[in-house]
Amino acid sequence: MDENSTTERLWDIARRFGVHEPIGLVGTSLPPFDISQPNFHLSKADFSAELQAVEKALKDTESLALFLAAPYRETDTLKAVATPVSEVINDQACKSAQAIVPKSPIDLIQKNAGDTDLCFATAILLLDTRSGLISRFQQLKDQERTYWNLKGRAPNHYARAIALRFARLVAKHTGKRPTVGVSREGNFPSTDFGRALEEIFELLDIKAVFRRHAQWAVAELTDDDFRVEPVNVFRDLMNFSVDQVDPRRDALAAIFGTDAKGDEE
Repeated sequence: MDENSTTERLWDIARRFGVHEPIGLVGTSLPPFDISQPNFHLSKADFSAELQAVEKALKDTESLALFLAAPYRETDTLKAVATPVSEVINDQACKSAQAIVPKSPIDLIQKNAGDTDLCFATAILLLDTRSGLISRFQQLKDQERTYWNLKGRAPNHYARAIALRFARLVAKHTGKRPTVGVSREGNFPSTDFGRALEEIFELLDIKAVFRRHAQWAVAELTDDDFRVEPVNVFRDLMNFSVDQVDPRRDALAAIFGTDAKGDEE
């Protein structure tokens, strides 16, 4: 089966659990969840180095995003400190943008950010970067538990990875813990989740019995896996009305969950 057919079949399965394709030009070309092979490191030292680097990048990214967003959040304790810094950065970026004649997508991005509000744009991009770092950090913690803290015979890592990713997808969209069972007539799945996972294993040519990996994956789910994923911040910004006094404040208030009211400009 070719890649496109596999992706279409995976979306058919995902729709049974309330998962729908993202709106956009390229969204439907991707499967509903990551089906790549787990990323193996050559040594535990290599693994630990990446884990530490991602953890540090996550903290640094969040710290910078919060600082740059502070001027737009009325109750932020950093507002008084961050506002003059933000003004200098935006002023410099605005002057630089005036000299840019866009000849590439990067030029256009830089000019648009400078012409509008560089600090705000950077804070938004950092929040999306933070989301990607969180995903990678979770992957690494999964790998740590699965590959680097094991005793005895190693399991089928790919089967485990796919089962866990699919279980998280189902939990995120249904808000319920997937169930696993077999029929009395034989070792056949008796639940929707089990039947779907068995189909996925067949699609991805994974030679494994679904039950063991499904049970392991469900047991690995945490409270965070049942929380609704935040909507992409760019899509949120597209919904703001031009009649708003300062949509940047409202946008960041929604993102950070804090009061961002301010005097009208």
